[in-house]
Amino acid sequence: MRNRGFSVVAAGVIGLLALATSASAFDMKQTVEAAVPPAYPFRILDAYPGMTFAEMQTAMAVKELELAEASGTLTLRSTSGASISAEIPVSYATVGFETPMHHQGSTDAHYVLGDLTTPASGSVVATITRTMHFPPAEATPFGALLAQLTELYGTPSSADGSTAIWRLDPEGNKLGDVSCSSQVSHAFRYLQPDNRDMNSVCGAEYVMTHWTSQTGNGAVTKITFTLIDHALLRRDAIAASEQLDAGMTATHEASDMDL
Repeated sequence: MRNRGFSVVAAGVIGLLALATSASAFDMKQTVEAAVPPAYPFRILDAYPGMTFAEMQTAMAVKELELAEASGTLTLRSTSGASISAEIPVSYATVGFETPMHHQGSTDAHYVLGDLTTPASGSVVATITRTMHFPPAEATPFGALLAQLTELYGTPSSADGSTAIWRLDPEGNKLGDVSCSSQVSHAFRYLQPDNRDMNSVCGAEYVMTHWTSQTGNGAVTKITFTLIDHALLRRDAIAASEQLDAGMTATHEASDMDL
């Protein structure tokens, strides 16, 4: 399990995700249930948001993709000096994966990565991205992939020569060409109390991209499939932030330290 740090800022509170902290430990409880399987039809290698990390590992093992989880310590500090910390899973990726740039010149790379929710919703899969690299002459054409996906999911909400996107609202109705991915951070961040009215029109989003680029090793065609459960991410962020607020305002018995 990898461990890393992240940071957020709250009203009267400063939050840090660090490798080490002296803050009081906080045990986040699950209060949100992810729909398993989700009502929307989108899948990536038969995997979907709401799966546990162990279930995701099993699903990807079919394609010989070994996954590793990354975690970190979320620390919340108030300007008055109060602080709490919680160890939480953050994301997952194919073992050996560093960044997309690491595979830039490869014509046979195949990797999966994504984000996990906080323990407030069970630390389940929230996003999935699968990327494959090919020599251009061996890559399935964009049009053929679009036709296959249209048979599965219907006409996309938007499409051009390299990207096709299917967007649904929280009730499963198809949306038009609206912006979904920019409406919520995929990795957890603490939400200010006045920033929790997140009634976004977006529920779920499926994206296929197909592009060819020139690298030091020649041309490479990259095909990527991404699935994002925006509704789950919103519910998780709100529930986790509310629990963190409660942890910060909890009363404590006086200590008996020799002062």
